[in-house]
Amino acid sequence: MDENKFHIMIGTKGQLIKMAPIMLEMDRRGIKYNFINAAQHTKILYDIIGVFGLKQPDIVLNKNSKDVANVLDMAVWLSKVTLNSFSQDGLPKKNDICLIHGDPIPASFGALLTKLHRAKIAHIESGERTHNMFNPFPEELSRRMIDRMADYLFTSSEESYNNVIKQGVKGEIINLGYNTVIDAIRFAITNPHKVTFRPEPGYVLVNVHRVENLYSKERLDIIISTIEKIAENERVLMIMHEPLKNRLQKVNMLDRLKGYENLRMIPLQDYVTNIDLIKNSKYIVNDGGAPQLESYFLSRPCLLMRGFMEQSGYPNVCLSRYETSIIDDFLNNYSNYEFDVDINALKSPSKEIVDILTEKMTF
Repeated sequence: MDENKFHIMIGTKGQLIKMAPIMLEMDRRGIKYNFINAAQHTKILYDIIGVFGLKQPDIVLNKNSKDVANVLDMAVWLSKVTLNSFSQDGLPKKNDICLIHGDPIPASFGALLTKLHRAKIAHIESGERTHNMFNPFPEELSRRMIDRMADYLFTSSEESYNNVIKQGVKGEIINLGYNTVIDAIRFAITNPHKVTFRPEPGYVLVNVHRVENLYSKERLDIIISTIEKIAENERVLMIMHEPLKNRLQKVNMLDRLKGYENLRMIPLQDYVTNIDLIKNSKYIVNDGGAPQLESYFLSRPCLLMRGFMEQSGYPNVCLSRYETSIIDDFLNNYSNYEFDVDINALKSPSKEIVDILTEKMTF
């Protein structure tokens, strides 16, 4: 092709990690694409670009250095990327294909922008549902809207496939059976020289940062109490996101945690190092969708501090529902959640996506 017909729009850390393997596969095949950075997250996206060895963005719609951290920031971000998109060359055009991942606000923005330019949407990780429009919000609304608009819907499981079937979408549905995070994990474990921090194995890894947990006193109390309970008998590594640190300081919980000798607070790590930390942990405690998947493919038990989960069928995951009885049962019997998964025996979803989209493209 003489010009780029594919476009990949990214705005958050989670999106880039799961899209990086697709971008690497396109690079390997010499397939041109425009890398559009909507930059809801800023510096960390460039860190991830460096870790995976990706090309630099062709288009940056938000050139601020500040991450979106609250509703006001989001409003400012949305106004800037919208205005910048009107004067930007190289955006998707008629019959091009724009790859969009998941359900964050940059995905919704990318879908609307793509349709405005009469291009086609390939929605990666389609069909995720909680079946509660307001939990999480606006993610549940976003994913349903994008699925409705998408021309190609790539689902990661039979459950997500059935969700879009029931929704009655018009686009073509392709069930990959697996998530592209498999390929991201494989990249990480085959590049051990990129690991920058490797403590002695056998610790409990804690990674919590979701807004609905940080700003709910009841939920945060349960999470901190759980961490304290673990730290009484186990070594704990707690990843300290800035929003988490700021919130703990504000509610006078940070000093409380610092009183535990077994608990070590560490900064947010790069992706390869984070995968290595999960792999060498005894089990993990988290509140995010990606670590839930990563822990499964790395065969580590996971205590999920949420009231729901988008995908069932992961036997290593214990959904806490913030109930003390469930949490205590996991802490006492976490070995019951140990399941071996041979990640190298699984097919590559990223290669399959590139195979299908190159066939769909009109040259």
